[in-house]
Amino acid sequence: MKWYIESTTLVIDFLKTLFKTRLYVTGLDTIPDGPILFVANHFTRFETAIIPYLIHKETGKTPRSLADEVVFVRELGDFLRKIGTISTANPNRDHIILSDLMTGSKNWLIYPEGIMVKNKKIRQQKNYKIFTPQRKGLVHTGAAVLALKAELLKREYQSAKKLGRTKHVKELENDYCFSTQEIDEKPLSIVPISISYFPIFPKDNFLKKVLHKVFSPSLDRHKEEIDIESSMLTNSDINVHFAPPIYVKDFIKTGGKTLSVIQGLSKKSTQVLVDLYKYPLTTRFMNDVYNNIHINLQHLYALILSKTKQKKISREYMCLMVYSLADKLISIEKYRLHPSVMQGVKILFPTTLKDCTDAALRSGILKETDKSSFVLSKKALNNEYDFHTIRLKNILKVQLNELRIFKDVQKTAESLTKKPVTFLKKQAVLTILDKMLLDYEADYKKYYSKKFSKPKQIGSPYFLKAQSKKIGVVLCHGYKASPAEVHLLAKYLNKKGYNVLVPRLKGHGTAPINLKDVTYQDWQESLDEAYAVLRQSCDKVVLVGFSTGGLLSLCCAAQNYVDGIVCVNAALKLNDIRMHYIGAINFWHDLLKIRKNYIDTEPEYPHTNYSRNYLKGVEELSKLMKETDTCAPSVACPALIIQGKKDPIVNPKSGQDIYSMIKSKTKYLYEPDLDHHVIVRGTGHEEVFETIYKFIHTKIN
Repeated sequence: MKWYIESTTLVIDFLKTLFKTRLYVTGLDTIPDGPILFVANHFTRFETAIIPYLIHKETGKTPRSLADEVVFVRELGDFLRKIGTISTANPNRDHIILSDLMTGSKNWLIYPEGIMVKNKKIRQQKNYKIFTPQRKGLVHTGAAVLALKAELLKREYQSAKKLGRTKHVKELENDYCFSTQEIDEKPLSIVPISISYFPIFPKDNFLKKVLHKVFSPSLDRHKEEIDIESSMLTNSDINVHFAPPIYVKDFIKTGGKTLSVIQGLSKKSTQVLVDLYKYPLTTRFMNDVYNNIHINLQHLYALILSKTKQKKISREYMCLMVYSLADKLISIEKYRLHPSVMQGVKILFPTTLKDCTDAALRSGILKETDKSSFVLSKKALNNEYDFHTIRLKNILKVQLNELRIFKDVQKTAESLTKKPVTFLKKQAVLTILDKMLLDYEADYKKYYSKKFSKPKQIGSPYFLKAQSKKIGVVLCHGYKASPAEVHLLAKYLNKKGYNVLVPRLKGHGTAPINLKDVTYQDWQESLDEAYAVLRQSCDKVVLVGFSTGGLLSLCCAAQNYVDGIVCVNAALKLNDIRMHYIGAINFWHDLLKIRKNYIDTEPEYPHTNYSRNYLKGVEELSKLMKETDTCAPSVACPALIIQGKKDPIVNPKSGQDIYSMIKSKTKYLYEPDLDHHVIVRGTGHEEVFETIYKFIHTKIN
């Protein structure tokens, strides 16, 4: 049996690598020694292989499990027997399970739902109920019964030995094979397992094609299982959480006394205790199974659709509602949240919810009226379809069913949908602005250096508001710099009547060593936060980026709807040839553990910029340049590209390259005859400012 388990583990490891299956496991540190009965929710066919594999791989414990008699055919049946699986039709199955649990020779895995609950239709009043064509009613108590019996029989056996009841001892030994194996004195526990998936969308994939070719399924249910589950194996995160153990002996109480002091239990009293505790114990461990589900973005999207009273909704409305709900759940710190819920301002961007919106459109839940608005059909959302096709035809209903157990999440969503959109927008703006300031305060305190840190106001993000909310400008500084670098341009644009928000790129405005701890994705997130604020508070948003800020603005414009973009000396290509080798330089520094992984430099404006450049930061800048090469061709909004002809830092060809790469129909290239890099200050900045203003005033207004 061990050889077959280890072989299966190797095969699954190979398939996991081949299909890039993303498997995340938490709670392993709570798994105890001693005999264990694992209980888990059941949504997919492949769980019967994945979960035993995980338990064996991560804990070294090999669980046995039950399988329907119909699968015990030919080679598959032989394989299942060899890895310890027992048929549900085996007349001795309960005796085998009880023996394993009492002796600790094998752990067990049971799915109390008793069937794959494809629709995730589960309700809880006092006890849990499932609703499937095969079974409508209470979740099976078999796992609880076996655990209770195993604990009670163990106590009965120990008591009989202590009292010298030789005949009864022999009966128990013969019934449960105690003659060959000793009772395990370690306490029996039930370990609940929660299995969650995100996203769940049917997509064409290689595995699906292979399985259809190999099995040629004729039944719709089998086609559905291949179509949806192959997508989940190749395109989804699989989150598996092991909840803390429930010790059976501690769960049972009689007359206020724990089981440990009960002596001489009879068969009748054992059955009374089993009947008394089987439902409470089942409810207890199913609570741990269902309440540890990872709540994901699909859950929240479906929940907002179900709670909103609006018949016509927009992409912007859905983004705002899902963002607000995610923010509430994060602040409560009560739920197990999938990373998709933790994306922050990205949820405010329609691209983040595109898969959810597409699923709603396919199911007829949403019908597009124009590019940004939809008509909502609650009837389509609540369509249960056939049990064996609902995962393909209405996955949002499946996710909605799963979330119904979280009553307080339901109430939170309902409360949000009743609030005015203007209120939620203001709340979102304040939340994001607070985060921007708090992040800076924390970084400044953490990285403060008497030698390198500038006064706090130099690095702080700031928001210059205007009387009109018509146009908002996100103005982004460059690499090694700070928000103060672009302050002259910010004041100029604000005086022209524009709202100007200047973010601080993560790692900047504190001390140079801060650059060792950030990535270019962190910089992008800093810009995204500013963009999200203005998207919620202004009619039109223009991105203005200087140097590295220009690259980040291009990437943002490629992913999101913006009304215009201005790139000033965007650092697509640098004059310093050493940039081509920065990855290799950093690698050798790490390999040889050379302490000096920075270069001291003299910036053009020392009072706003770092005078030390860490190689890690330059490597991230190099990665951002490559990312911009990929993103720029998707930029389609009106664009102004400004590039100094004699820029000593950025290769002057960068401006022409960006102009050629973007697909904007309205685009301009302005190349002032200036010989310094920071052209938003110093000689010639007035002409640059006026050019930017004219572009915004004539092409965006």
